[in-house]
Amino acid sequence: MDQLGAGSGTERVQALALFAMFDEIHPSEPRYYLPFIAVDPNQQRRGVGAAMLAPVLEKCDREGIVAYLEADERSRPFHERNGFKVIREVRLPDGPSIWPMERPAQ
Repeated sequence: MDQLGAGSGTERVQALALFAMFDEIHPSEPRYYLPFIAVDPNQQRRGVGAAMLAPVLEKCDREGIVAYLEADERSRPFHERNGFKVIREVRLPDGPSIWPMERPAQ
């Protein structure tokens, strides 16, 4: 297995194109980039995600740095409840929309 894992050549090309697209939309200003947060579906809606996110947001606030992430349709409301605002909508080729979001330091 190589760095991109198992998959066809087409899947690897698509993955590289996605990485390139996200590089283009990431803000150039200093940000803490939060690549993902995941909670077991059986534990969702119990405050687990917010509890994992809280120390990171506290660090952003302490240091005066914006937090940045990309949300899908399902996670977008969670991030909005935690102070993130949509910057724009990005339609993935042959896929769903992704919303880059940021939360200013409090």
